[in-house]
Amino acid sequence: MTPLATRVTVATVPSDPTPATLPPTGDPLARLAPVVGAAFARLQADVWTTTEPGRLALVDLRITQLLGDDSGPGGGGYAATLVPEDRRRDLPRWPTTPSFTDEERVCLGFAEQFVIDVSGVDDRLRAALASTLGPTGMLGFVVALFTLDYGRRVRMVLDGLFPDEIGPGDRSVADAGPMEGLALLGVFEDLSRTVALLDSIDPVTTELVRLRGARQHNCRLCQSTRSVRALEAGADEPLFDATECYEDSDLSESRKVALRLTDAIITEPGSVNAALAGQLHRWFTPLQVVELVMDVMRNSGQKIAVALAADDPHVTSGFERFEITRSGDVAYLA
Repeated sequence: MTPLATRVTVATVPSDPTPATLPPTGDPLARLAPVVGAAFARLQADVWTTTEPGRLALVDLRITQLLGDDSGPGGGGYAATLVPEDRRRDLPRWPTTPSFTDEERVCLGFAEQFVIDVSGVDDRLRAALASTLGPTGMLGFVVALFTLDYGRRVRMVLDGLFPDEIGPGDRSVADAGPMEGLALLGVFEDLSRTVALLDSIDPVTTELVRLRGARQHNCRLCQSTRSVRALEAGADEPLFDATECYEDSDLSESRKVALRLTDAIITEPGSVNAALAGQLHRWFTPLQVVELVMDVMRNSGQKIAVALAADDPHVTSGFERFEITRSGDVAYLA
C-alpha cells in the first residue's frame, strides 16, 4: 500500500480573498472535476459487486448511522432496499439483538472500529474477520468498507460546502459480474490517480493536509514520507510539525482552514456547516475546495493498510521522499 499523497502544481492564495460565486445547481464534483467525478461514481457502483450484498447493505446502513447521514430512503439509499425494516430498526443494537448472525456481528464490529477510529483496529478484530471471511474475503470486505465509508463522507461534506447544489448521491449498481477485492482496489487506485493529477492547490498545503490525515489515522508508512514538491517549495519539519496543534501555530489562515476541513471529513463529516463553508470559499476557489475534499478521500485510502496492519514504513529512520508521476502514481526516491 502506497502513501496516498497528492500532486499539485500551482497554489496561489489571494492576499485579499473574496467569497466565490457558485452556480445554483449541479453536482460540484462532476461539474468542477469531471474525470474525478466519473471515477468516483464508478467506484461507488462497483462496490456492490464485490461481496454478499445483504451483508454489505447492513454495513452501509450502519455507516450512515455512525456518521449521522440521514439521506436517502431509510437513511441508506440503495442499501435500505436490501434490508428489511425490522433489521434496520434493530441495527443500532446489533451486538445483543438476535436479529443478526455471528458472521454479521463480526463484520459490523470491524466496520464500526474502522469508521470511528481505524487506528483502533487490533489483532483480535483482524483475526475474527479473517476467520469469518478468509484472507481473500477479508481484503474485499475492507476495500468495500472504505469505499462505502468515504462515499458517505464525500457526499455529506460536498452537501455542506455546496448547499445549493446536488452532490454525488447513491449510484446504481454496476452491471458487471462479481468483482474480487483486488479488482475493486484497482478501481480505487484508478480514482486515486485522477485525484493526484488535480493541480490547483499549492504543494505545501497539500502536504500539510496529507500529513494531518496520516497522523489522525496513525498510518506509519504515510507519516514516514515527505513530498519532494513541498520540500522544494520551502517546507521543512517544523512546518510539518505544526499540523499537530495547527490552531495555535503560525500557519497561514488559509492552511488552518484546509486542516479544519481535513479534521471534519475524518472525524465528523456532518459538522461541515455554513461557517466552515464560508471560510473555505473565502480562501479557495470552488475547484480548490473540491480538490481538498478529494485529496482527503485519496489520502484516507491509508485506512485500508492500517486496518490490515500493512502500513509498515519503507525506512527505519528519517523520511522517504516521494513524487507523483505524470500518470498519477507515487514514485519513491532513493
